[in-house]
Amino acid sequence: MRGFLVLLVSAVITGSVSLSRLTLNVSKEVKVLRGQDALLGCNFTHPMQGNVIGNIQVSWSRDPKAGPFLVCEVNSTAPEPYCLNVEGYSLVGDLRQGVSWLLIKKALLQEGVYFCKVNMENDQAQEQLTLRVQVMPSILSLSLVNVGPGNQTRLQCVAEGDPLPDITWLSESGRPLASALAANVRTSLAGPNRLSSSVPYEQQGELTCRAKSDLGQVELKHRPPISLRESRNQTAVVCAGVAAALLMLVAVVVLVHRLMVKGRNQNAQIQQNVAERSLQSSHRPPGGATELQTVYSTVTVSQACGGVSITRQQQGVLYSTVKLQ
Repeated sequence: MRGFLVLLVSAVITGSVSLSRLTLNVSKEVKVLRGQDALLGCNFTHPMQGNVIGNIQVSWSRDPKAGPFLVCEVNSTAPEPYCLNVEGYSLVGDLRQGVSWLLIKKALLQEGVYFCKVNMENDQAQEQLTLRVQVMPSILSLSLVNVGPGNQTRLQCVAEGDPLPDITWLSESGRPLASALAANVRTSLAGPNRLSSSVPYEQQGELTCRAKSDLGQVELKHRPPISLRESRNQTAVVCAGVAAALLMLVAVVVLVHRLMVKGRNQNAQIQQNVAERSLQSSHRPPGGATELQTVYSTVTVSQACGGVSITRQQQGVLYSTVKLQ
């Protein structure tokens, strides 16, 4: 009798009764992604499982003191259980076989504690479960903001997720930011399951915000204004055009130089050939006869010296030495 009183007092204090003949089997924590259906299992066993004469009742509540939001009951004569429930919740399974599941359609804000209670053959038992609605990482916004006393422009990324994601900034090359810029990243909580991160932005090109957790990752890119991108594109086009023009100019100069050298060589060869032919034609008249040319000389007789001296006076005229006997 004393043991029964202790058990009764314990049931009143904890709100849970666990009799030896009725045993509940539940998952203490159930995880589901936001927007997906959730199933909370509450299976039970009893010695009279297959020979139930009375009713089997399963009820679900968020707070035992506030009453259940779903009650299903079945007996040996009814083919289907009779349920009283609210929208978005339903019971699936076979109560006669001790199989009971609470189905929550498209779980969003239903996270928290649930209580499953079973009444059967004057026995009852209750167990507690926890539903955790997890959220895939997502980026809610990526925009430029002006903050601080100096009205500094920063690129701000707001992301959410459960578990809370980590935010990483990537440069235009897809790599983490340089240490100097990464040192100025500011990250803080922005609400339940939300994180805000910002980095100084001075038109340094494209930056990427990456939010990552155990459930996955997501990225969002910030591109410079169209005018800035067009200016950069135009600059790149101009630089490419200038480089191409310089290459063409170098090629033309090299080609002209080679042609000039080749022309000079050809002219020199032509002039040499003409000179040789002219010289041959001047010494050999037509027909191959020997040409007789007049030879001029100037002779001065010097008795004092007893010799003869010859003075050549005109270039291009043939002279010969003359001896006087």
